[in-house]
Amino acid sequence: MGLVLLVGPAAADAAQRYAAPGAAGVTCKQSEPCSLEDAINGASANDEIIVTAGEYSITGAPINVVYGGLQIHGDFDGPMPRVVAHLGGLPAIRMNAPGAALTYLAVINEETEGVGVDCFNQSTVERVSAIGAGEGAAAFRAFPGCLVRDSLLRGQGTNALGLESLAIAAGEPPSVILNVTALASGENSVGIQSRYTGPAGGHHTVQLANSIASGGAFDLRAEDSPAGPGNIAVSNSNFTTVSENGAAAISGPANQTAPPLFLDAAAGDYREAPGSPTIDAGSSEGIGALDLAGNPRLLGPAPDIGAFEFIPPPPPAVAALTSLSVSPKSFRARAGGGAIVSKTKKVKVGATVHYALTAAATVEFVVERRLSGRRVGGKCVRQTAANRGKKKCARYRAMKGGFNDQGVAGANSFRFSGSVGGKGLKHGKYRLMGEVGASVRRAGFTIAG
Repeated sequence: MGLVLLVGPAAADAAQRYAAPGAAGVTCKQSEPCSLEDAINGASANDEIIVTAGEYSITGAPINVVYGGLQIHGDFDGPMPRVVAHLGGLPAIRMNAPGAALTYLAVINEETEGVGVDCFNQSTVERVSAIGAGEGAAAFRAFPGCLVRDSLLRGQGTNALGLESLAIAAGEPPSVILNVTALASGENSVGIQSRYTGPAGGHHTVQLANSIASGGAFDLRAEDSPAGPGNIAVSNSNFTTVSENGAAAISGPANQTAPPLFLDAAAGDYREAPGSPTIDAGSSEGIGALDLAGNPRLLGPAPDIGAFEFIPPPPPAVAALTSLSVSPKSFRARAGGGAIVSKTKKVKVGATVHYALTAAATVEFVVERRLSGRRVGGKCVRQTAANRGKKKCARYRAMKGGFNDQGVAGANSFRFSGSVGGKGLKHGKYRLMGEVGASVRRAGFTIAG
């Protein structure tokens, strides 16, 4: 499916204006921020509105964005700002200007038939979380010429809509929906709906790609009317239940019906979980640079379906033994018992073993006894009558009865009794060998007489 992408005019002579919760400044500078309404209503075309973190309350009338190229976004260095409205039958924010963009905001309308965001006239909405909470509410309405992507849209209530794409005049361009997760909960709710209400003989088409749609009644609904059909051209998307009325049609390639997997949908966390069929199943055509969480949109062989890009968990840390020592180096051994006496209590005999790990792991320990030998062919071997004229050397033989210790990342220690295999080590020189995977460390010690 070829997607129509909508690009606004480049910014020129743009000014920065700052909004803050409860602010009453008049200059809208960073040092004197103003209200969100004043920051937007007092702007000029192509200005940048920086919305600082916090909660903004919208009452009475929607925020109406009418200046071309106006860039409204949350402060990317802080938490996503929240815009909360109580406007029945109206949107909290209406984007209605060519090239205007709304980015990195959470918008909630909590009234019956309220709407989170209306998007018209070649405006763009990206990385937005929108909720319409109430009977007949809609999280988002996309009118012809709107581009929305990388957003989470939730309708909550009877007859609620996650997203509605709507045309009220004939011959208008499609709306384009990319990488959204549109969810609707409640009786007769619909994830994504397309509708045409203009003059008779017209039609409307929403171009939908890389998106997840889910609703209580239908995931996708294409509505027909006496005026004409509302169609959905959908590709590389995840949905199951559909409704096509009359001449209205839902069609397109590379779609999937296996349920998406989320990290914690019950808690509102709609990031993809490992194994979700939506991972690497999208198309790269027209994708944004970042997902809703600010991660690069393309992290694998293909972009993911939905508002979020799956972030693979980091590979497990490889444990390695980086140091090993025995203190004091000379001590008396206990007559018997376990090799490890205690990790905390001091005893009159034995020594403390210190070691360090790069990650938590079980360390395998072996005690090796030092024995005399003769150097033959570059090796230290047991002395025999044939080689006793060779140069003396020290060789080590592993004692029976090794032992383990479970260590954490970083420094570790335990008390070593000097007893191995239930028997105390005899007077002499030894070394303790520790091993984790391919890493081996040794530390010498002496059992005093």
